[in-house]
Amino acid sequence: MRGMTKSLADPHTSFFSPGEAQKFLEGLRGTSLPGGIGIIFGVDEKSKFAVVHEVIENSPALRGGLLAKDLITAVDGVSTKGMDVDKISSSIRGEADSPVRLTIVRRGGQPFDVTFVRKPVRVGSVRSSVMDDIGYVRLRYFGEDTNREIDACFAKFDAANVKAYVLDMRGNGGGYVHAAIHTVSKFLPQGKIVVSFTGRTYPTEIHVTNGSRARDLPVVVLINEYSASASEIVAGALQDHGYKVVGIKSYGKGSMQEMKWLVDGSMIKITRARWFTPLHHPVDGVGITPNIKVEQDETSEEDVQLERALQEAGR
Repeated sequence: MRGMTKSLADPHTSFFSPGEAQKFLEGLRGTSLPGGIGIIFGVDEKSKFAVVHEVIENSPALRGGLLAKDLITAVDGVSTKGMDVDKISSSIRGEADSPVRLTIVRRGGQPFDVTFVRKPVRVGSVRSSVMDDIGYVRLRYFGEDTNREIDACFAKFDAANVKAYVLDMRGNGGGYVHAAIHTVSKFLPQGKIVVSFTGRTYPTEIHVTNGSRARDLPVVVLINEYSASASEIVAGALQDHGYKVVGIKSYGKGSMQEMKWLVDGSMIKITRARWFTPLHHPVDGVGITPNIKVEQDETSEEDVQLERALQEAGR
């Protein structure tokens, strides 16, 4: 089965053993992982190694000194080059209190090894705060609990009487489509097109907003080169409906995968269709181009992308 999926030459179609399948789903459930180190990561487009997007608070990764933008070039001596995110994630996770050795390259320096002890980690999909009367939403991924977490943060924003929203999806590698649709629905009236799917053996399917709109306020979307899949659905939908997108062109994963379970508990994740923005723009291999391009200086502590998004939202 692993050989058959590899023969399709599709980086998003893959086979998972029963153990790998359970680890993959744990990452989307948003529950406490039995054993992890506490990072959000993706695949660096240039080097093809894993790259850290965010280090979670109170985690082994934070205590071990891991930083955003660190490259993870190997896990327990096995190279991550060319490996997809799901497989890397499965190799990093394991039993609580067990060790995992990562090989790190920091800002073009020499590789060095760090050994972490896995611990139960709770990585919520949504983090929010109020910044100068602006409701800031950090969406890490689109998981099973995202809809509930999104509703909770907007209730908080209503209580604070915010004047605008900033939706930060930098480093968001995607997740469940229904969570992306619910997120878009917070900003648009009911019945507006969010995304359409079309495949060779997949009928054209159009998804619209579900009527859960929050207050009608300005919103600015933040993306970068690691924003992919469901986060691109959200960015593309809001951009097509007239909202500003700030940052760097997104990854360009405009395809939809379906999970097929096998009798022994293993799973195949297989590409079924490509998707298009409300104005029917393709995204696969193209990405979402921001209205306002802002580069982030990797050597600077200042988050110029967020500062520009807050500036645009406050206009």
